[in-house]
Amino acid sequence: MNISSHIKTTSSPESIEMIASFLENHVEGVITTINEEGIPQASVINVSVKQNFETFFVTERQTTKYKNLQNNHNVVFVSYDSFSRAEVEIEGVAYEVSDEQVRADEKAKVEEAIQLHKRHTPPYKSIHSAEHPVFVIFPKRIHMVTYLKDAAETQAFHETIEFNLPSTF
Repeated sequence: MNISSHIKTTSSPESIEMIASFLENHVEGVITTINEEGIPQASVINVSVKQNFETFFVTERQTTKYKNLQNNHNVVFVSYDSFSRAEVEIEGVAYEVSDEQVRADEKAKVEEAIQLHKRHTPPYKSIHSAEHPVFVIFPKRIHMVTYLKDAAETQAFHETIEFNLPSTF
């Protein structure tokens, strides 16, 4: 897989650090995939995020999300923190990663995604197998919003990172 997810623009110099820190500490969230009829469907996943925001997760072949990803690679992943009232949304494309496609620098993140999956799901005979493929989300856009309330009103602070991925593959 030869997809590049280099950053094209950011809304502020702090965006990259703020979003990376949030995602490092919030590994659970909801992924939305699109079924054959074009209807969005959501499910909870655990992720492992690389330095360039490529986001890994494990699923099972019999799940709805797996079936949806076979027909439409567009996804949205959202992680939320209710205490800080912050959320990060990753819009991108997700592809199944085979062992041959995983570069040496990605192996640690794939293993991290597998370990997260093991901790948050029932035990399986073999987690990284034909029945439990690893996916990677290549981001097109990442958006973070934090809501802060002062004496006068609630203010929303937005951080955005745009990537140089083409809009379609």
